[in-house]
Amino acid sequence: MATDPDPRGRELLVALLAPLTHKADPIADALLARFGTVSRVLSTDGETLSSLGLDPQVTRQITLSRALLRHVLRTPLLERPLLGNLQAVIDYLANEIGHCPVETLRVLYLDSGNRLIDELVQTGEVDHVPLSVRAILHRGLIVGAAGIILAHNHPSGDNAPSRADREITRTLARVGSGLGISLIDHLIIAGSQVRSLKAEAIF
Repeated sequence: MATDPDPRGRELLVALLAPLTHKADPIADALLARFGTVSRVLSTDGETLSSLGLDPQVTRQITLSRALLRHVLRTPLLERPLLGNLQAVIDYLANEIGHCPVETLRVLYLDSGNRLIDELVQTGEVDHVPLSVRAILHRGLIVGAAGIILAHNHPSGDNAPSRADREITRTLARVGSGLGISLIDHLIIAGSQVRSLKAEAIF
């Protein structure tokens, strides 16, 4: 499991928990020993955190911190067209799924002005997430999408596209084009590393 390359991560986690408990240091160390990095800690859902026997206030503080970070990163996506703000899209998606312990799919639906109008989230298993071209495009037709950005993570840390990733991307691009829904990109995220299948001319 990856470990935090920046020791300030631990310091910030301790500072976050210190107002709630005098055991902030050992709790932070236990969480980092379990999840590896602060990013993974903040990506962990409340139910999992509670199952570790954490004080409910500590669990709430961590989940609220994640919600706040998500809000900060998502806001730029709503303020202007995404194609002129791709770094904000990458930052948002990397934060959302880059450190998830299981494969998670995100589909951003854009209108004709390239503004975010809807989002699909689907969680799978450690090394697989079900990806249905029909379901993705059906929702796109319902919300009136003109384009989509697809992203999923590789918990293994290797963001190289699998054969299935390549095939599903090409199928989605081909079928979507026939329905008037363009596949703008398919991003594969491993930690903070993001790979663009569009840039690699896979579709």
